[in-house]
Amino acid sequence: MNQLCSPTSGELIQIADVIDVPVLVLLGKVDPRVGLAAQLRCARRAAELDRPFRRLETLLAIRELVDRFEPRPQAEATPSVPASDAYRFDDQGQQTALHLREVLGLGARPVGDLEHLVGRFGLDVCTEPRPRNLHGLLVTSGTSTSTSASTPNSQVPLPAAVTLLNADDTTGRRRFTLAHQLAHLLFADARLAVADYRDRDAATVDRRWTTAKLTELRADTFAQHLLAPDIGVRAVTSRLNERDTHASWALRLVVQICLQFRVDLASAARRAHDLGFLTDVEQAQIGAHGAHRAFAQAGREKDCGDLLDTAMGVSPPHLLLSQTLAAYRHEVVGLNPLTSLYDECRQVQVARTSVAGRHARQRA
Repeated sequence: MNQLCSPTSGELIQIADVIDVPVLVLLGKVDPRVGLAAQLRCARRAAELDRPFRRLETLLAIRELVDRFEPRPQAEATPSVPASDAYRFDDQGQQTALHLREVLGLGARPVGDLEHLVGRFGLDVCTEPRPRNLHGLLVTSGTSTSTSASTPNSQVPLPAAVTLLNADDTTGRRRFTLAHQLAHLLFADARLAVADYRDRDAATVDRRWTTAKLTELRADTFAQHLLAPDIGVRAVTSRLNERDTHASWALRLVVQICLQFRVDLASAARRAHDLGFLTDVEQAQIGAHGAHRAFAQAGREKDCGDLLDTAMGVSPPHLLLSQTLAAYRHEVVGLNPLTSLYDECRQVQVARTSVAGRHARQRA
Protein backbone atom coordinates (compact mmCIF):
# COMPACT_ATOMS: atom_id res chain seq x y z
CA MET A 1 0.00 0.00 0.00
CA ASN A 2 1.43 3.35 -1.03
CA GLN A 3 1.72 5.99 1.66
CA LEU A 4 1.89 9.72 1.05
CA CYS A 5 4.76 11.50 2.76
CA SER A 6 5.26 15.21 3.37
CA PRO A 7 8.11 16.91 1.50
CA THR A 8 11.09 18.04 3.53
CA SER A 9 11.98 21.70 3.96
CA GLY A 10 14.76 21.34 1.38
CA GLU A 11 12.39 19.75 -1.14
CA LEU A 12 9.85 22.54 -0.60
CA ILE A 13 12.54 25.12 -1.28
CA GLN A 14 13.59 23.38 -4.51
CA ILE A 15 9.99 23.17 -5.73
CA ALA A 16 9.38 26.83 -4.88
CA ASP A 17 12.52 27.83 -6.79
CA VAL A 18 11.47 25.89 -9.87
CA ILE A 19 8.00 27.45 -10.07
CA ASP A 20 9.19 30.78 -8.61
CA VAL A 21 6.74 31.19 -5.73
CA PRO A 22 7.28 31.68 -1.99
CA VAL A 23 7.36 28.47 0.02
CA LEU A 24 4.48 29.80 2.10
CA VAL A 25 2.25 29.60 -0.99
CA LEU A 26 3.00 25.89 -1.25
CA LEU A 27 2.21 25.47 2.43
CA GLY A 28 -1.09 27.27 1.98
CA LYS A 29 -0.64 29.54 4.97
CA VAL A 30 1.03 32.70 6.14
CA ASP A 31 2.36 31.85 9.59
CA PRO A 32 5.37 33.63 11.16
CA ARG A 33 6.22 30.42 13.00
CA VAL A 34 6.72 28.36 9.81
CA GLY A 35 10.24 26.91 9.66
CA LEU A 36 12.78 29.67 9.12
CA ALA A 37 14.60 27.74 6.41
CA ALA A 38 11.40 27.60 4.35
CA GLN A 39 10.65 31.29 4.87
CA LEU A 40 14.09 32.40 3.75
CA ARG A 41 14.88 29.66 1.20
CA CYS A 42 18.10 29.08 3.16
CA ALA A 43 17.93 25.44 4.22
CA ARG A 44 21.72 25.15 4.49
CA ARG A 45 21.83 28.19 6.79
CA ALA A 46 18.87 27.60 9.06
CA ALA A 47 21.03 26.94 12.13
CA GLU A 48 22.93 30.24 11.98
CA LEU A 49 19.71 32.20 11.35
CA ASP A 50 17.63 30.67 14.11
CA ARG A 51 18.99 32.60 17.12
CA PRO A 52 19.07 36.09 15.52
CA PHE A 53 15.61 35.46 14.06
CA ARG A 54 14.30 34.66 17.54
CA ARG A 55 15.93 37.83 18.86
CA LEU A 56 14.13 39.92 16.26
CA GLU A 57 10.84 38.19 17.04
CA THR A 58 11.30 39.14 20.71
CA LEU A 59 12.04 42.75 19.76
CA LEU A 60 8.93 42.84 17.57
CA ALA A 61 6.83 41.52 20.43
CA ILE A 62 8.15 44.30 22.69
CA ARG A 63 7.48 46.82 19.92
CA GLU A 64 3.88 45.67 19.46
CA LEU A 65 3.27 45.84 23.22
CA VAL A 66 4.74 49.33 23.68
CA ASP A 67 3.01 50.67 20.54
CA ARG A 68 -0.32 50.14 22.30
CA PHE A 69 0.53 52.63 25.04
CA GLU A 70 3.28 54.95 23.82
CA PRO A 71 3.74 56.78 20.50
CA ARG A 72 6.95 56.41 18.55
CA PRO A 73 9.62 58.99 19.53
CA GLN A 74 9.58 60.69 16.14
CA ALA A 75 8.77 64.37 15.76
CA GLU A 76 8.90 64.23 11.94
CA ALA A 77 6.18 62.73 9.79
CA THR A 78 6.79 59.64 7.70
CA PRO A 79 7.82 60.68 4.17
CA SER A 80 5.18 59.84 1.57
CA VAL A 81 7.02 58.16 -1.29
CA PRO A 82 5.24 58.28 -4.67
CA ALA A 83 4.64 54.95 -6.36
CA SER A 84 7.06 53.99 -9.13
CA ASP A 85 5.56 53.48 -12.58
CA ALA A 86 8.69 51.79 -13.97
CA TYR A 87 8.46 48.29 -15.43
CA ARG A 88 11.97 46.98 -14.72
CA PHE A 89 12.82 46.09 -11.14
CA ASP A 90 16.09 48.04 -11.12
CA ASP A 91 14.33 51.11 -12.56
CA GLN A 92 11.73 50.83 -9.79
CA GLY A 93 14.51 50.89 -7.20
CA GLN A 94 16.24 53.90 -8.76
CA GLN A 95 13.03 55.86 -9.29
CA THR A 96 11.80 55.28 -5.74
CA ALA A 97 15.17 56.30 -4.28
CA LEU A 98 15.14 59.52 -6.29
CA HIS A 99 11.54 60.20 -5.25
CA LEU A 100 12.53 59.83 -1.60
CA ARG A 101 15.56 62.08 -2.01
CA GLU A 102 13.32 64.68 -3.65
CA VAL A 103 10.81 64.49 -0.79
CA LEU A 104 13.68 64.96 1.67
CA GLY A 105 15.06 67.88 -0.34
CA LEU A 106 18.55 66.38 -0.48
CA GLY A 107 19.60 67.39 -3.98
CA ALA A 108 23.16 66.14 -4.44
CA ARG A 109 23.83 66.05 -0.69
CA PRO A 110 24.42 62.77 1.18
CA VAL A 111 21.92 61.17 3.52
CA GLY A 112 23.05 62.13 7.01
CA ASP A 113 21.52 60.12 9.83
CA LEU A 114 20.24 57.09 7.94
CA GLU A 115 19.05 55.31 11.09
CA HIS A 116 16.89 58.34 11.90
CA LEU A 117 15.45 58.27 8.37
CA VAL A 118 14.48 54.59 8.43
CA GLY A 119 13.01 55.16 11.89
CA ARG A 120 10.52 57.54 10.29
CA PHE A 121 9.25 54.50 8.35
CA GLY A 122 8.85 52.50 11.55
CA LEU A 123 12.01 50.42 11.09
CA ASP A 124 13.98 49.66 14.26
CA VAL A 125 17.71 48.93 13.94
CA CYS A 126 19.94 46.74 16.08
CA THR A 127 23.40 45.25 15.63
CA GLU A 128 25.19 42.10 16.62
CA PRO A 129 28.20 40.18 15.29
CA ARG A 130 27.16 37.65 12.64
CA PRO A 131 28.96 35.40 10.15
CA ARG A 132 30.99 37.51 7.73
CA ASN A 133 28.80 36.68 4.74
CA LEU A 134 25.52 37.72 6.43
CA HIS A 135 25.02 41.48 6.18
CA GLY A 136 21.51 41.84 7.54
CA LEU A 137 18.24 40.26 8.57
CA LEU A 138 14.84 41.96 8.35
CA VAL A 139 11.71 40.74 10.13
CA THR A 140 8.28 42.38 9.96
CA SER A 141 5.14 41.93 12.01
CA GLY A 142 2.96 41.52 8.93
CA THR A 143 0.51 44.00 10.46
CA SER A 144 0.32 47.72 9.75
CA THR A 145 1.43 50.36 12.20
CA SER A 146 -0.34 53.68 12.68
CA THR A 147 1.83 55.43 10.10
CA SER A 148 0.05 56.94 7.11
CA ALA A 149 2.94 56.57 4.70
CA SER A 150 2.27 55.19 1.25
CA THR A 151 4.45 52.33 0.09
CA PRO A 152 5.61 52.25 -3.53
CA ASN A 153 3.69 49.08 -4.35
CA SER A 154 0.66 48.79 -2.12
CA GLN A 155 -0.14 52.31 -0.94
CA VAL A 156 -0.95 50.91 2.54
CA PRO A 157 0.53 51.60 5.98
CA LEU A 158 3.83 49.86 6.65
CA PRO A 159 4.14 47.00 9.14
CA ALA A 160 6.28 47.22 12.27
CA ALA A 161 9.77 45.99 11.39
CA VAL A 162 13.15 45.31 12.97
CA THR A 163 16.41 44.85 11.14
CA LEU A 164 19.61 43.33 12.43
CA LEU A 165 22.89 44.59 10.96
CA ASN A 166 26.18 42.74 11.16
CA ALA A 167 28.28 44.52 13.80
CA ASP A 168 31.43 43.17 12.14
CA ASP A 169 30.69 45.12 8.95
CA THR A 170 32.12 48.62 8.54
CA THR A 171 29.99 51.73 9.00
CA GLY A 172 29.84 52.22 5.23
CA ARG A 173 28.71 48.65 4.60
CA ARG A 174 26.09 48.83 7.37
CA ARG A 175 24.67 52.01 5.83
CA PHE A 176 24.28 50.23 2.48
CA THR A 177 22.63 47.23 4.16
CA LEU A 178 20.24 49.50 6.06
CA ALA A 179 19.20 51.34 2.88
CA HIS A 180 18.78 47.94 1.18
CA GLN A 181 16.52 46.76 4.03
CA LEU A 182 14.45 49.95 3.79
CA ALA A 183 13.78 49.08 0.15
CA HIS A 184 12.53 45.63 1.15
CA LEU A 185 10.17 47.29 3.62
CA LEU A 186 8.91 49.93 1.18
CA PHE A 187 8.27 47.41 -1.59
CA ALA A 188 6.67 44.92 0.83
CA ASP A 189 9.28 42.29 -0.10
CA ALA A 190 9.57 41.19 3.53
CA ARG A 191 6.20 39.62 4.29
CA LEU A 192 7.92 37.73 7.09
CA ALA A 193 11.70 37.80 6.87
CA VAL A 194 14.55 38.57 4.49
CA ALA A 195 18.16 37.49 4.99
CA ASP A 196 20.77 39.36 2.97
CA TYR A 197 23.92 37.37 2.31
CA ARG A 198 27.02 38.60 0.55
CA ASP A 199 26.95 35.81 -2.03
CA ARG A 200 23.13 35.48 -2.16
CA ASP A 201 23.62 31.71 -1.93
CA ALA A 202 26.70 30.98 -4.02
CA ALA A 203 25.86 27.29 -3.96
CA THR A 204 22.90 27.91 -6.25
CA VAL A 205 23.89 27.33 -9.88
CA ASP A 206 20.53 28.45 -11.26
CA ARG A 207 21.18 31.70 -13.15
CA ARG A 208 17.54 32.51 -13.90
CA TRP A 209 16.20 35.92 -12.92
CA THR A 210 13.63 34.70 -10.42
CA THR A 211 11.36 37.08 -8.53
CA ALA A 212 13.53 36.67 -5.44
CA LYS A 213 16.65 37.72 -7.37
CA LEU A 214 14.85 40.65 -9.00
CA THR A 215 13.69 41.98 -5.63
CA GLU A 216 17.29 41.86 -4.39
CA LEU A 217 18.39 43.75 -7.51
CA ARG A 218 15.71 46.37 -6.86
CA ALA A 219 16.79 46.76 -3.23
CA ASP A 220 20.45 47.07 -4.25
CA THR A 221 19.63 49.71 -6.86
CA PHE A 222 17.49 51.63 -4.38
CA ALA A 223 20.33 51.68 -1.83
CA GLN A 224 22.91 52.78 -4.41
CA HIS A 225 20.85 55.73 -5.64
CA LEU A 226 19.55 56.75 -2.22
CA LEU A 227 23.03 56.96 -0.73
CA ALA A 228 25.07 58.10 -3.76
CA PRO A 229 22.88 59.65 -6.49
CA ASP A 230 24.16 60.20 -10.02
CA ILE A 231 24.18 63.98 -9.64
CA GLY A 232 26.29 63.73 -6.49
CA VAL A 233 28.80 61.26 -7.92
CA ARG A 234 29.23 63.43 -11.02
CA ALA A 235 29.80 66.48 -8.80
CA VAL A 236 32.54 64.62 -6.90
CA THR A 237 34.16 63.61 -10.18
CA SER A 238 34.11 67.16 -11.53
CA ARG A 239 35.94 68.42 -8.45
CA LEU A 240 38.87 66.09 -9.02
CA ASN A 241 41.63 67.07 -11.39
CA GLU A 242 41.03 66.07 -14.98
CA ARG A 243 41.59 62.35 -15.43
CA ASP A 244 45.19 61.47 -16.08
CA THR A 245 46.86 58.24 -17.08
CA HIS A 246 48.07 57.57 -13.55
CA ALA A 247 46.32 54.57 -12.02
CA SER A 248 45.70 56.40 -8.73
CA TRP A 249 43.05 58.69 -10.30
CA ALA A 250 40.42 55.94 -10.23
CA LEU A 251 41.37 55.02 -6.68
CA ARG A 252 41.23 58.64 -5.51
CA LEU A 253 37.80 59.03 -7.11
CA VAL A 254 36.35 55.97 -5.40
CA VAL A 255 37.80 56.94 -2.01
CA GLN A 256 36.36 60.45 -2.40
CA ILE A 257 32.92 58.98 -3.17
CA CYS A 258 33.24 56.86 0.00
CA LEU A 259 34.03 59.93 2.08
CA GLN A 260 31.41 62.18 0.50
CA PHE A 261 28.49 59.76 0.82
CA ARG A 262 29.72 57.52 3.67
CA VAL A 263 29.46 54.30 1.71
CA ASP A 264 31.72 51.27 1.54
CA LEU A 265 34.44 50.85 -1.06
CA ALA A 266 32.55 48.29 -3.16
CA SER A 267 29.43 50.49 -3.36
CA ALA A 268 31.48 53.55 -4.33
CA ALA A 269 33.35 51.62 -7.05
CA ARG A 270 30.05 50.26 -8.39
CA ARG A 271 28.54 53.75 -8.64
CA ALA A 272 31.62 55.12 -10.42
CA HIS A 273 31.60 52.15 -12.80
CA ASP A 274 27.86 52.46 -13.51
CA LEU A 275 28.36 56.08 -14.57
CA GLY A 276 31.28 55.22 -16.85
CA PHE A 277 34.08 56.68 -14.72
CA LEU A 278 35.75 53.30 -14.11
CA THR A 279 36.52 50.45 -16.45
CA ASP A 280 35.70 46.85 -15.54
CA VAL A 281 39.39 46.24 -14.82
CA GLU A 282 39.69 49.30 -12.56
CA GLN A 283 36.60 48.30 -10.60
CA ALA A 284 37.98 44.81 -10.05
CA GLN A 285 41.42 46.11 -9.06
CA ILE A 286 39.97 48.54 -6.51
CA GLY A 287 37.75 45.80 -5.08
CA ALA A 288 40.83 43.64 -4.58
CA HIS A 289 42.61 46.41 -2.64
CA GLY A 290 40.52 46.28 0.50
CA ALA A 291 39.27 49.50 2.13
CA HIS A 292 42.18 50.21 4.49
CA ARG A 293 44.78 49.72 1.78
CA ALA A 294 42.78 51.82 -0.70
CA PHE A 295 42.48 54.75 1.73
CA ALA A 296 46.19 54.50 2.55
CA GLN A 297 47.25 54.51 -1.11
CA ALA A 298 44.94 57.47 -1.79
CA GLY A 299 46.53 59.35 1.11
CA ARG A 300 43.18 59.69 2.91
CA GLU A 301 43.67 57.34 5.87
CA LYS A 302 43.31 60.17 8.38
CA ASP A 303 40.08 61.41 6.78
CA CYS A 304 37.99 58.26 7.05
CA GLY A 305 36.83 58.82 10.65
CA ASP A 306 34.52 55.96 11.68
CA LEU A 307 33.71 54.97 8.09
CA LEU A 308 35.91 51.87 8.27
CA ASP A 309 35.02 51.04 11.87
CA THR A 310 32.90 48.10 12.95
CA ALA A 311 30.05 48.54 15.44
CA MET A 312 30.50 48.33 19.19
CA GLY A 313 29.23 44.78 19.60
CA VAL A 314 25.56 44.28 20.43
CA SER A 315 23.05 47.10 20.78
CA PRO A 316 19.26 47.33 21.22
CA PRO A 317 17.24 49.46 18.78
CA HIS A 318 17.67 53.08 19.88
CA LEU A 319 14.16 54.21 18.98
CA LEU A 320 12.52 51.22 20.59
CA LEU A 321 14.63 51.72 23.71
CA SER A 322 13.58 55.39 23.93
CA GLN A 323 9.94 54.46 23.36
CA THR A 324 10.04 51.77 26.05
CA LEU A 325 11.76 54.09 28.53
CA ALA A 326 9.07 56.71 27.93
CA ALA A 327 6.33 54.11 28.44
CA TYR A 328 7.96 53.02 31.70
CA ARG A 329 8.24 56.62 32.95
CA HIS A 330 4.58 57.15 32.13
CA GLU A 331 3.83 53.98 34.12
CA VAL A 332 1.97 52.28 31.27
CA VAL A 333 4.38 49.31 31.12
CA GLY A 334 6.45 47.63 33.80
CA LEU A 335 10.14 46.81 33.91
CA ASN A 336 9.84 43.57 31.96
CA PRO A 337 9.90 45.06 28.40
CA LEU A 338 12.84 47.27 29.36
CA THR A 339 14.89 44.49 30.92
CA SER A 340 14.07 42.23 27.96
CA LEU A 341 15.81 44.64 25.60
CA TYR A 342 19.04 44.33 27.58
CA ASP A 343 18.59 40.61 28.26
CA GLU A 344 18.59 40.02 24.51
CA CYS A 345 21.93 41.85 24.20
CA ARG A 346 23.36 39.92 27.16
CA GLN A 347 22.33 36.58 25.66
CA VAL A 348 24.05 37.44 22.39
CA GLN A 349 27.25 38.37 24.22
CA VAL A 350 27.14 35.14 26.24
CA ALA A 351 26.61 33.09 23.07
CA ARG A 352 29.48 34.87 21.33
CA THR A 353 31.81 34.34 24.28
CA SER A 354 30.88 30.65 24.35
CA VAL A 355 31.65 30.26 20.64
CA ALA A 356 34.96 32.13 21.00
CA GLY A 357 35.94 29.87 23.90
CA ARG A 358 35.07 26.75 21.95
CA HIS A 359 37.17 27.91 18.99
CA ALA A 360 40.09 28.68 21.31
CA ARG A 361 39.92 25.18 22.81
CA GLN A 362 39.79 23.64 19.35
CA ARG A 363 42.92 25.59 18.29
CA ALA A 364 44.68 24.47 21.47
